Amino acid sequence: MKNINRWLILFLTFAVPVAMSQTQKSATKKKAFSWKKYHAACGAGNDSREGNFEKIKGKSIMWRGTVGEVLKDPALEGNRMFAEKVIRVKMEPSDGLVADVKLKLRKSDEEKVNSYEKGDNILFKGKIMYLGTRLSDHTIEVEKFKKLKPTAP
Repeated sequence: MKNINRWLILFLTFAVPVAMSQTQKSATKKKAFSWKKYHAACGAGNDSREGNFEKIKGKSIMWRGTVGEVLKDPALEGNRMFAEKVIRVKMEPSDGLVADVKLKLRKSDEEKVNSYEKGDNILFKGKIMYLGTRLSDHTIEVEKFKKLKPTAP
């Protein structure tokens, strides 16, 4: 009987805390915030979009989409932090004709942006900074971005 009690004490001392620690770790892992979730919360069809956006603003994301166009943004001309060119990205689902998201890029990425063109698939990571409207894109301040290889039809 003493051996059983010792084993039980050892088990409770070591195994249970380890199992609880693993459960806590998985509970604290952040789930990725997808474009679909963002679009549902802040898209043009949601009447609570502005209130929802206030809770989401500044959140880090990693999304993929298709380049709608690359253009010079007059509002960024002479900006010391951001490149003058932006990448407008079409997402799925979409509210925009050409794009849904505008990527504000770091000044150091100014040359890299010149290799992007309409139809390129892109993966980007950054922070959601501005809520789009029917006339303007949602804006992401980009930390990293890269062109994805075309998918076979």
